[in-house]
Amino acid sequence: MTTPTKNRSIGAKLLGLASAITLLVFTTLFLASFFWQRQAAIERITQAGRNASGMLALAMDGTMLRGDADEMREVFRKARDLNKDLTLYLTDREGKVKFATRAEAQGSSLTSPETQPDLRQLVSESLQRESDATRLTQLDGRRSL
Repeated sequence: MTTPTKNRSIGAKLLGLASAITLLVFTTLFLASFFWQRQAAIERITQAGRNASGMLALAMDGTMLRGDADEMREVFRKARDLNKDLTLYLTDREGKVKFATRAEAQGSSLTSPETQPDLRQLVSESLQRESDATRLTQLDGRRSL
């Protein structure tokens, strides 16, 4: 009479083991998928940013060579109007903002202590040597790339 109880106990243990393994496999797949999708999204955003910055650089090159400040302000105004989430700064060699998509940034220094630390560090590195750095960080209370 003890045999059916043992068989049920072994069956329950096997069912529990199979359930635990299934749960572990699906949890692992879910987490892996989450991180892969996150990384792919960051890469797509980074590439889109590089494409946009390349197009803006082309639009600004002639204007900068001519030294036309009004036309340069118009390029930045158009960039701001096309994408409200995009913030652009054109600085001199010391990090002082000459043109920006944010009017309040005009004339400020991106290397000053008042500048957010992550942005200040990124700008300082870019001013010292050519840089193609991307960084996921907090700027103005928002996650930014």
